Amino acid sequence: MKPQNKISKQTYFILGFLLIWAILNLLSAAFTGLSHDEAYYWMYSENLDWGYFDHPPAVAVMIKAGYFLFQNAFGLRIVNVLTGGISLFLLWKICSKYGEDVLLFVSLVSGILIFHAYGFIMVPDGPLLATSIFYFWALDKYLDSDKIKYILILALSIALMLYSKYHGFLILLFTIIAVPKLLTKRSFWLVTLCSIILFLPHIIWQIKNGYPPLQYHLLGRGNRAYDIFFTLNYFLGMLLISGPLIGFILWYAFFKVRITSKWEGILKYNVLGVAIFFFLSSFHSKIEPNWDIPVVIPLLILSYKYLKEKFILRKWIVVLGAITFVISLFLRVYLANDVVFNEVSTHIKGRNEFHNWDTWASEIAGKAQNRPVVFLNSYQNASQYTFYTNNLAHSYNGVGYRKNQFDLWDTEAKIQGKDVLIVSGRDLPNFSPLKTALGDFYISEFKNFRSYNKVEIEVLNDNWTFEADKTYPLKVQLTNNFPFPVDFKENKDFSVEIVVSLVKHKELLEEQSFTLRLDKKSLNPGESFIQIINYKAPHEKDSYHIFVSLKSNYLEPAINYKNKDLIVE
Repeated sequence: MKPQNKISKQTYFILGFLLIWAILNLLSAAFTGLSHDEAYYWMYSENLDWGYFDHPPAVAVMIKAGYFLFQNAFGLRIVNVLTGGISLFLLWKICSKYGEDVLLFVSLVSGILIFHAYGFIMVPDGPLLATSIFYFWALDKYLDSDKIKYILILALSIALMLYSKYHGFLILLFTIIAVPKLLTKRSFWLVTLCSIILFLPHIIWQIKNGYPPLQYHLLGRGNRAYDIFFTLNYFLGMLLISGPLIGFILWYAFFKVRITSKWEGILKYNVLGVAIFFFLSSFHSKIEPNWDIPVVIPLLILSYKYLKEKFILRKWIVVLGAITFVISLFLRVYLANDVVFNEVSTHIKGRNEFHNWDTWASEIAGKAQNRPVVFLNSYQNASQYTFYTNNLAHSYNGVGYRKNQFDLWDTEAKIQGKDVLIVSGRDLPNFSPLKTALGDFYISEFKNFRSYNKVEIEVLNDNWTFEADKTYPLKVQLTNNFPFPVDFKENKDFSVEIVVSLVKHKELLEEQSFTLRLDKKSLNPGESFIQIINYKAPHEKDSYHIFVSLKSNYLEPAINYKNKDLIVE
């Protein structure tokens, strides 16, 4: 009698490839320095929560699990390496329903550089890739049979995808657009209910913290004048994440493949929907290439179906996939080896994400001499410094930068009144140059440091249409969100002013300063007071953004206030 469930020869080949793939990623994980964002997400993991300023918590949980085993970059990345390998095997199971073609599958995976990058680099895009594979597999099973086990598996895949990155909402949106009849199925509403229950802790976190990720992603990235390069870069980015060498072939295959099921229709709608969504978004702001990652999995699956029967195109995929794989090996060595990098970097100018940060952190720590370090407008530098020294650091975020997780953590409260070292990436008054392994930085020593980013400002005016050159009273309300009283005179040498900044297309046009007049000894935690300031509208008639901030001494005005749209007539 023929044995049942015998493992095919092709499966053994796939397992062999995935073993080699895992070894490469483990070596890269062990010997490559951390990127900026990885250090930032490591800080997430040191402060576990159900949500963060920029992203949901999956990346933090994965880092925490691996870092518990190995307290280094390898431990930080190991869970991502393992889940990535498992998800690729699941992707093989999806593709092999169209016939087992190991060489084609391996060439497709090898030919898409983001599989190489996010196979070991621990950022939310890696979990999103893995969980989107899980989602499309679970959806296929559910569409064939809505048994309770497939309902629960699909709900779990949705929750995991959303916990990985908010882009998962786009995948869900275009799933429903592709098959709106899903909304008429009782089982699908059960899927929805179970998904919401699983995702509820993050929803509650959003409500408690005032929806910081939604405000940042939906409202905080715009305000720039349109540049044709936004759209041109979008197309280049789309080609990059879908190859780049095999990208043209994948897109050709995508438009030629014949759709024969609801599930394949959902795949096609997701590719087109996400692509069109970010194309339209490129007319509003710059689109980062990794935002298009939801396109990759459905594009690969549909391309596999088409290319399996097209000998010439398949041959090109194999050749270009092999070339990309070899290129990736050189890139891995370049990223992992400081000696190679330092030699190459003398001939080219490239962004330094992975090298010499441990040396840089030691140099900064030597100047800090056990004092907290305040980095101006750089959550990346603050995170890298904390990872490599385990010393207290804070990112002071001014109006020329953006809010981030440091605005939610208590690091600002911890450094109040302490002697600190302030580090800037650009030359400023009262700062001295410091040569480091990463180039010139600028430092300033400060006693009894004070900053007021956690003092929230709200302007109570209703009308924001002003006449040019006319003066208007602004009713400014300040609320103390520190866990201790402030009187704004804790340091007699540290002057504090109210500053109104006028911005257009993220360019600072002017500032108007006003003396802060607190009509009581101090402002208790949660307490507010109101001050009227007389603001002169700009001379030029136009539309602007206006920020009202507190400026401490020679620091940049803080981000105390959500910007308002100002119309000058």
